[in-house]
Amino acid sequence: MRTSNTLSQQEINDFTDFCISRGIQMQGEVGVKNGEEISQIIINRLNDYITPDTLQAAVAFLGNKITYLSPVEAEFNRMKYRLTDEQSSLVLRFIPSYSLSTQGQDEMVNFSAIVEWFTGRSQPITWDNLNRLIGNVQNQSSSRLIWQRRLQDSEKEALRLKTEDKIRHEQYLKDHPAEKRTRSFPTDEKLEAHKEMMQRPAETIKAQQGDQGAYWHGRCVQAVASVQSNLDRQEVQGYIAEASKFLPRNGSEHWEQCYKRIMLRIEQRKLERSMAGRM
Repeated sequence: MRTSNTLSQQEINDFTDFCISRGIQMQGEVGVKNGEEISQIIINRLNDYITPDTLQAAVAFLGNKITYLSPVEAEFNRMKYRLTDEQSSLVLRFIPSYSLSTQGQDEMVNFSAIVEWFTGRSQPITWDNLNRLIGNVQNQSSSRLIWQRRLQDSEKEALRLKTEDKIRHEQYLKDHPAEKRTRSFPTDEKLEAHKEMMQRPAETIKAQQGDQGAYWHGRCVQAVASVQSNLDRQEVQGYIAEASKFLPRNGSEHWEQCYKRIMLRIEQRKLERSMAGRM
């Protein structure tokens, strides 16, 4: 019989392990709802602790009320759970550098295929090993690696022209900022405000493409600032400090992974509070 509604670390670990092994959604509003549904059955109805057995019983009772990940997403989570954050970041950085596809769910499929091969053979995941042993992953009869699609000459030319047009447009905006333009006719303030708003995406895209590292670094800082709990904010702030030790600020893939790590931890804390009845 349960004597406290406060979750132990072991209960949180058992819940996380169970959801990952079963492909249960843990992130976002859907993840919070899953956590609430499962915890209410175990804590309130069964008056018991969260264990693999009570989790299995709760999920069986809830049936289709539980939301699951797609098979590709579920496998990606299981493979990612086997690695440290640094190892996951290495694999995700390696995938596009080796011309493997990152479109749609291709990145997840490639990640899972690589991690499954390395962990199944107890091979350390390092940058040198990824480059040295990727051929073994590729040459398997059951290889699931997905490669980037090669562009036709006409597609390459269209992409080149589009890129050149974009560069010229961005340079024009830089040389002719909207606030310096003179107006020789009456204007509608709402119309002018709308025009300025419509022009913002071009500037935003320029900033992201010109310095992806700074963009993702900024997203990390914003995510940390949104955390209300001082303890939680201090924890995720440590992720930024940790990331700063490995790569300079312009390491875009590295900072993007840092941002995803921060958001995952924020969602986990929401889920933990929900399961403990504090939300």
